[in-house]
Amino acid sequence: MAVKSIKVKLRLDDMPEIRAGLWKLHKEVNAGVRYYTEWLSLLRQENLYRRSPNGDGEQECDKTAEECKAELLERLRARQVENGHRGPAGSDDELLQLARQLYELLVPQAIGAKGDAQQIARKFLSPLADKDAVGGLGIAKAGNKPRWVRMREAGEPGWEEEKEKAETRKSADRTADVLRALADFGLKPLMRVYTDSEMSSVEWKPLRKGQAVRTWDRDMFQQAIERMMSWESWNQRVGQEYAKLVEQKNRFEQKNFVGQEHLVHLVNQLQQDMKEASPGLESKEQTAHYVTGRALRGSDKVFEKWGKLAPDAPFDLYDAEIKNVQRRNTRRFGSHDLFAKLAEPEYQALWREDASFLTRYAVYNSILRKLNHAKMFATFTLPDATAHPIWTRFDKLGGNLHQYTFLFNEFGERRHAIRFHKLLKVENGVAREVDDVTVPISMSEQLDNLLPRDPNEPIALYFRDYGAEQHFTGEFGGAKIQCRRDQLAHMHRRRGARDVYLNVSVRVQSQSEARGERRPPYAAVFRLVGDNHRAFVHFDKLSDYLAEHPDDGKLGSEGLLSGLRVMSVDLGLRTSASISVFRVARKDELKPNSKGRVPFFFPIKGNDNLVAVHERSQLLKLPGETESKDLRAIREERQRTLRQLRTQLAYLRLLVRCGSEDVGRRERSWAKLIEQPVDAANHMTPDWREAFENELQKLKSLHGICSDKEWMDAVYESVRRVWRHMGKQVRDWRKDVRSGERPKIRGYAKDVVGGNSIEQIEYLERQYKFLKSWSFFGKVSGQVIRAEKGSRFAITLREHIDHAKEDRLKKLADRIIMEALGYVYALDERGKGKWVAKYPPCQLILLEELSEYQFNNDRPPSENNQLMQWSHRGVFQELINQAQVHDLLVGTMYAAFSSRFDARTGAPGIRCRRVPARCTQEHNPEPFPWWLNKFVVEHTLDACPLRADDLIPTGEGEIFVSPFSAEEGDFHQIHADLNAAQNLQQRLWSDFDISQIRLRCDWGEVDGELVLIPRLTGKRTADSYSNKVFYTNTGVTYYERERGKKRRKVFAQEKLSEEEAELLVEADEAREKSVVLMRDPSGIINRGNWTRQKEFWSMVNQRIEGYLVKQIRSRVPLQDSACENTGDI
Repeated sequence: MAVKSIKVKLRLDDMPEIRAGLWKLHKEVNAGVRYYTEWLSLLRQENLYRRSPNGDGEQECDKTAEECKAELLERLRARQVENGHRGPAGSDDELLQLARQLYELLVPQAIGAKGDAQQIARKFLSPLADKDAVGGLGIAKAGNKPRWVRMREAGEPGWEEEKEKAETRKSADRTADVLRALADFGLKPLMRVYTDSEMSSVEWKPLRKGQAVRTWDRDMFQQAIERMMSWESWNQRVGQEYAKLVEQKNRFEQKNFVGQEHLVHLVNQLQQDMKEASPGLESKEQTAHYVTGRALRGSDKVFEKWGKLAPDAPFDLYDAEIKNVQRRNTRRFGSHDLFAKLAEPEYQALWREDASFLTRYAVYNSILRKLNHAKMFATFTLPDATAHPIWTRFDKLGGNLHQYTFLFNEFGERRHAIRFHKLLKVENGVAREVDDVTVPISMSEQLDNLLPRDPNEPIALYFRDYGAEQHFTGEFGGAKIQCRRDQLAHMHRRRGARDVYLNVSVRVQSQSEARGERRPPYAAVFRLVGDNHRAFVHFDKLSDYLAEHPDDGKLGSEGLLSGLRVMSVDLGLRTSASISVFRVARKDELKPNSKGRVPFFFPIKGNDNLVAVHERSQLLKLPGETESKDLRAIREERQRTLRQLRTQLAYLRLLVRCGSEDVGRRERSWAKLIEQPVDAANHMTPDWREAFENELQKLKSLHGICSDKEWMDAVYESVRRVWRHMGKQVRDWRKDVRSGERPKIRGYAKDVVGGNSIEQIEYLERQYKFLKSWSFFGKVSGQVIRAEKGSRFAITLREHIDHAKEDRLKKLADRIIMEALGYVYALDERGKGKWVAKYPPCQLILLEELSEYQFNNDRPPSENNQLMQWSHRGVFQELINQAQVHDLLVGTMYAAFSSRFDARTGAPGIRCRRVPARCTQEHNPEPFPWWLNKFVVEHTLDACPLRADDLIPTGEGEIFVSPFSAEEGDFHQIHADLNAAQNLQQRLWSDFDISQIRLRCDWGEVDGELVLIPRLTGKRTADSYSNKVFYTNTGVTYYERERGKKRRKVFAQEKLSEEEAELLVEADEAREKSVVLMRDPSGIINRGNWTRQKEFWSMVNQRIEGYLVKQIRSRVPLQDSACENTGDI
C-alpha cells in the first residue's frame, strides 16, 4: 500500500490543561527514550562520539569504551544488590560479556544482522523489567501459535518442513540462554521501566491485571531500539566509506606520484606558503589553501606561454602572460595568486618538469578534501525534547500501542476531531494520565480528500485524488504528535507548546492492489534495477503484453491497462521539465500524414514489427517560469540591484587586500584594483562608485611614498568609509525586499515574478550568501569573523528557502504525475481551474540518472551541479512516493551526453543561445551579454549584422543545433531539453550503452605496434571490444581491428566506484596515458570514425559555428549599429 501523510493542527486554545499535557507527554517520551537509549549504549561497551562543541564539524569522543564498561558495571552491581541476589555474582568480565551478548540480541545490526524493532521490544522488555516474566525462555504458553502448528491444524502440506525450520531457528536463538544467565547472576529484572522510575513525574494509571509494562514504556523501548539499529547501520556505513576513501587515496598515490616525491614535497610547501599568506582561508575550511582544478583553469595555456621564457626572467614577463590568458578567457580562468606563486623560481619545477603534475595533484586534493570531511564514526546523539526531539506515537484503532480515532464531522461539516484513548492532562501543576480525550482539529483541504467508508469500521476510508476517476480505498495508520521545531528552542519561556500537530498516516490501495494483484501487469514488461531504478525493457514480452492489452485510446487513469506508453522527463533550469511521450505500436500503423510525413518513431531492439511512436512533447512550466515583458523587467531589476551590491562588496574586499601585510599580495591586489575600470562594468550604484573612486584617488597620492604602517592605516580608513556608505544601501535594500509584493499562486497558469521557479530559489540563495558575506565581512586583511555557536543568522530567510524548495518539488512531482496520467489543468469560463483527462496515460515515467554525470565535457557543470544539489534527487523520491498509489512506474536512464546528441539523427551538436532583441536596437544603452560580446570579438563581426533570435553557440542555452546531413548548410534545430527527453526514449528502446559513442582506451603494444587498447569497464564493453584494438595514422582518427582470438577479461577498475574511476581517468588523461575516443552514430562527423575526444568536439564546433557565423556575415551590414557597444556583464 502507498502511505500518505497528512499533518493537521490541533485546536487547543480552549483546552489549556490538554495543551500542557501534550507538552508534558512530549518531554516524558523524550526522557524515556533517552533512558532506554543510555542503557543500550552502555550494553554496547564501545566508544561513543559526539559533535565538537566548537561548531567546526569535527568529532570528539564523548565516552570511551572503558568509561561505558565502568558505568555499566556500577549499574549491574547496584541492580544485584537491589534485587537481593545471594548467589554467584559473576566476575566483571563475565558480566560484560553477558551484557554484550544481550546487546547483540537487542540490536542485531551491531553484528551485521537484521531484526525488527517492534518484535524485539515486545519480546524483551517484560523479561528485562519484570522478575516474574517468562517470555523468551521458551516455556510461555501465551501468544500466537507457531506457524507450523497452524499449518498442521489446517491440514496444509509442508508443515513438517516448517516445523524443522522453526526448531532450527529456535536452537540458534541465544535468547533463553542469555535471559537465564541474567537470572543466575541476579540481574532479573535488569532495569526499572521508565514510567515507574524516579525520573518520571507523572501520575500514571495503575497497571491492569496481567499487564507487566505500560504501552508508553513499550513504545519508548521500541524507539530506543530503532534509534540504535539505525545508528549501528549508519556507523558501519560511515566506517566503510572512510576506509574506501583511504584506500582510494593510497591507490591514487601509488599510481600517480611514485618517483615524483620531490614534486609532492614542493607542492605541499607551495600550499603551506599560500596558507600563511592568507590566514582568512582557514575560516572556510582546513583545505581551503589546497590546489584545485578550478584554481588551475587556463593553466595549460599559461604554462605553454611560460615555457618560452627563461627561468630567471623578470616576474613582470610572467605576469604579463597571466594577464593575457586571463583577458582572453575571463570566465574560464583560475587563481591569479596561484599563478603568481608558480612563477617564482623555487616553484617552477612543478610545471617545467611535468606539465600534468599539478592537474593530477588537484585531482588528488579532491580526494583529500573528501577524506578531511569524512568521519570514521557516526555521531551519537541522545534524544532531547527541544534540541533533538522525537515524537509521541499513536496507533490506529486495534493496534498494539496507545490508540487514536479519527472522528469525521464531529463538530459539524468539515469540523473533524481526534479522540486519544490515553493522554496526559495537567491540572493544578500535576500531570495525570486520563482516558478518552477528544480534541478538535483545524480545517484542511487535505482532509477533504478523506471520506468515511464504513461506519462500523472507524479506520476504513476512501481517498480522493484528482488523478483517478474513482476513489481509492484505504485505512488510517499510525500517527505522531509533533511541534514546530522553530518553537521548541523557546519552550523554556512558556509552559506548553504553542502549535501542536498530529501527523496522520493513511494507507491507500492502488487499483492493482484493489484487484488483488501485487503489481500492475505492465510491471512485467520493465525491469527497474537498484536504488536508482535503472530501467530496462523485456523486449521479448512486448508483443504478448500488447496482445493481451490492446490500445483502445482510453483517456486518463482508466486507460492504464490499455496499450503501453512511456513518458521521459528531462529536468531543466529555464523550465521545470520537458516531457516526451512515446507509444509502443505495430510498424504497419505508421501512416504518412497529409503532407507525406511519416510519424517520428524509434525502432525497438529485437522487434522488427514493433516501434516506439512519438505522440507528444512539451515543456512543463510552474508559476514563475512564464515570460512577459513586464515580468522580465521586474526580474531583471531585482537581479541588477543585488548584483550591484555583490559587485561593490567584491571591490571592497579587493581594497581590503591592498592593506595586507604580505607585500607581494598587497602590490598584486593594488595593481589589479587600479587596472580595472571601476565604471566600465556598470554594476555599481553611481553614488557608491563616486565615493569609491574618491578613496582610490586619496590612496594613489600615498602609494609608494609612505611607510607600510601608514599605508595600511590609510587603506583601513578608506575601507571603513566606503563600508559605512554601503551599509545604508544594504539596509534600504533589505527594507525594500521585505516590503515587496508577494503575489499568491493559484493554479499553474498565473504569471508571477518568482513563483516556484529555480530562478526564484537561486535569487533567494544569492540573497542569503550576500547577507552572510556582508555580515561576516572583515575590514582588515586576514581578519576572520565567524558566526557564534548557536547563531540563528538569517534563519527566517533560510527557512523560506527550504520551504520554497520543498514546495517546488511537490508541485513539480504532482504536475509530472498528472501529465503521465493524461490530465491537463484547464480553466472554465469562470476562471476556475480543474484537472481534465485529455490524453491516454503512460505506464512508465523515465527520468535522467544524473548521479553518473562524471564527464567534464557533457552537460555544462553549473547546470548539472544545480540539478544534482537537490532538485533531481528530490523530484525522483517525491515521484516514487506519489506514483505508487496510481500504479505508475518510475525509472531512470543513463543520461550522459543525452544533451549533446540529436535524438532523431544521432548526430552531435551544440546548445545555443538566442540574441536578445535589445541587442539589435539602434540605440542600446545596455552592454552586450558577455557570451555575445565574446562571440562578436572572436569572429571580428565589426559591423555586427545581428537579428533578434540569431543563434550563438555557447554550449549552454535552450536551442540545440546539429548537422542534419553531410551537405553544407543542412542543420537541425530543436529545443535542447525536449531533445534530451527524446534521447532518453531512444536509449530505452535501443538498450543503449555508452560504449556505442564513447570509449576510454590505454596505450599499449601489440605485436610491437603502439595501439590503443579499449578499457573494458563493463560487460557490454567487454562483449564488443575484448579482442579489439585501435590504430591511427594521423593521431586523430582511429580504426579498429581484431587483436587475435584471445579475449581479455573485464577491466579491474570495474570494482571501483564510478566517481573514483573517473578521477583516475582524469589523472591518466593529464599524463596522456589514456585517450578518450568519440564517434558520431549518424556518420556525419568524420564519417562516423572513432576520433580523439578533443578533436571530435572541435570538428562539431567548427562545423556548426562556421555555419552560424557564415549566416550572419552573409547579410548586408547595418550602418551605425549599436553592436559596437562591447561592454560586459
